[in-house]
Amino acid sequence: MKIWSAACSTGEEPYTLAMILSNLVPLSQIEILATDLDENVLARAELGMYPERSLNEVPEEIKRKYFEKKRIFIMSMMKSREG
Repeated sequence: MKIWSAACSTGEEPYTLAMILSNLVPLSQIEILATDLDENVLARAELGMYPERSLNEVPEEIKRKYFEKKRIFIMSMMKSREG
């Protein structure tokens, strides 16, 4: 399955898509192309690190499954599951 996430900014949308779809199909079957005009925000998105406040609305179960706390940032574990 191929998905294009245009104007993805810091990556919340493509990571959210990956989390949702990973419950339906293996991540190895998902390819998400995330693009944005601003290369600086894309570099930040690629890190998959977000301030804890970015996940205020995310249920605890999802946080435990897909994120790990590193100091004041929350790191998406989806990045480590890619390869």
